[in-house]
Order: sequence, then C-alpha cells, then structure tokens
Amino acid sequence: MVAQNSFPRTTQMGAAIYIGKKDNDFYVNGSKITSIDKAVSNGFVHKINRVIIPPVLIGNLQAILSRTGQHTLFIEALTRANRWVQLSSASIFTILAPTDNAMTTAGFTSTVIASAPIAKLDSIVRYHYFNSTRLFSNDFGNNQQTPQTALGPGRTITSLENGNKMKGKTNANAATVILKDLHGINGVVHVIDGVLNY
Repeated sequence: MVAQNSFPRTTQMGAAIYIGKKDNDFYVNGSKITSIDKAVSNGFVHKINRVIIPPVLIGNLQAILSRTGQHTLFIEALTRANRWVQLSSASIFTILAPTDNAMTTAGFTSTVIASAPIAKLDSIVRYHYFNSTRLFSNDFGNNQQTPQTALGPGRTITSLENGNKMKGKTNANAATVILKDLHGINGVVHVIDGVLNY
C-alpha cells in the first residue's frame, strides 16, 4: 500500500496544512521542504519549493475542475454518473482527473458520454478518485498500489516513477501526472494525461 502519511496541522489562519514524508524528505501539502530550521528572532523558518495557496482561495473540487479549462469531458462524465454534485459537499476526496485530450483519446467524446450506460460511466469515474482522504504527491510511492479507489475493494491503481505516473489494472501504458497537488477545501486534484482502466 502507499503510505498515507500526510497529517494535518493547524496554521495561525486556522486552516490545516498537511505534513508528509517520502524517503528522507519532508513535505507540506505536497511541496518539498528544501531547507529547515533557519532561526529568526521570533521562531524558525522552513523553506519549501513552491507557494502554498490556502484552499479557501482555490475553492472546492468542483471549482478546481471547472477552472482548469481541460476537464469539460470528465465533468460531463461525473455529471451523467450523478457524482458531480458530491464534489461540492463537505466530504473529502482525492481525484486523478484525466484531461479532455485523454478522454477523447480513450473514446469518451461528449456524444459517447451522453449515450453511455450510467453504470459504466459511474465505474469509470469512481476509479479516478479516493473517498475520505487527501493524497498529496508525496503520498504516492514507486511501483506501489494506491489505497482502494471509490470503485471499491481490490480496485487500486499502481503508482510508478515515484508517483509521477499512474497505471490502471488493465492499462497497457501508464498515465503521466502533469499537474499535482491542487488543494481545495474538500480535497486534492492531480491532473493526468490518460484514462485509467480497471
């Protein structure tokens, strides 16, 4: 199993950040801590490799997917499968979101989505997210199985190349994670360039 080792700590803003570890490195919301324990007059400074934007400024998972400009087809599939509305709820999810190009390449055009059996679309979209957990990029290992997806027991994904690629059970090739750690109020989105097959 992938180590789900990111745990929350409350900031002075009152919002949580998530501290994790991979190998000998430590992370905050998926951002690597590159320098630690720099003493200043009123405390310590830890340097990270990118800016952390508070989730309240990003919005919920619906807002994230709607703003990327490359998830129209995935949103259509989520909507037809009756899963879209829950992404604005208080429930927590981690989503591996295929781009429009990935969906089209896999044969999921708007026309196909509109006519596909709902049960089939439901299985496909649930294989792309995890319930009740925030998984940041540091929580995905190398050649390891993820926790079970929302599709249920045994429906895991293989994390490859230190979490930079994801491979479904029946995929010939792995999808590349092209954008990581989009942290919203109710979860995390990672953008992938392929559709994962269970």
